[in-house]
Amino acid sequence: MSDHFDLADFQAPDPAAAAVDITGLYAFQAPDDSARSVLILAVNPYGLAPAFDPAAIYRVDVDTDRQQVVASYGFRF
Repeated sequence: MSDHFDLADFQAPDPAAAAVDITGLYAFQAPDDSARSVLILAVNPYGLAPAFDPAAIYRVDVDTDRQQVVASYGFRF
């Protein structure tokens, strides 16, 4: 699974948003342990922003029970 480059136009909606734009969210089974998952979040593509925004906060919610459709875990960084 992946999510690529939410900011479709480098000038829209706000060029300053490039510093916090999610360019990729990848989730896959750990190659050495099938009971574990790996999540990778990539931001700030191609150096469009002057720098990564250290004040940015990202949250990834993971649902492990399809019946409830509620996040079982939340990762904030």
